[in-house]
Amino acid sequence: MAVLLPILVGLVSLGRYTEGHEQQFPWLNTAIPIGMLVVFLGSFALAIWFGARQQRRFGHRCPHCNKLLTGSLVRIAIATGNCGLCGERVFQGLAE
Repeated sequence: MAVLLPILVGLVSLGRYTEGHEQQFPWLNTAIPIGMLVVFLGSFALAIWFGARQQRRFGHRCPHCNKLLTGSLVRIAIATGNCGLCGERVFQGLAE
C-alpha cells in the first residue's frame, strides 16, 4: 500500500496534466489507463501471493493434503487433532 498509493496519485496527476496538453503527449492518454490497470492487477496478485504465504507460514493448512483449514474443517482439526479431509494428524509434537 505504501507503494501503490503514490503511484496511483502520480498517474492521476499526470492524467490531469495531459488533459490540457493532448498535442504534446498523445500517447499518454492511452498509457495512463493501462498503467493504472497494471498497478491494480499487480497489487491484487501480490495480495493473493502474500495471503497464501501467510497461511503456509502460520500453519493454517494440513501438512499432508495441503488443504486450507477453515470453517468446519478447523473445528474438526481442533476437536480430534486430525484433518477433516484426509484424516491425518494435523498437530505434530503435541502431548497426547
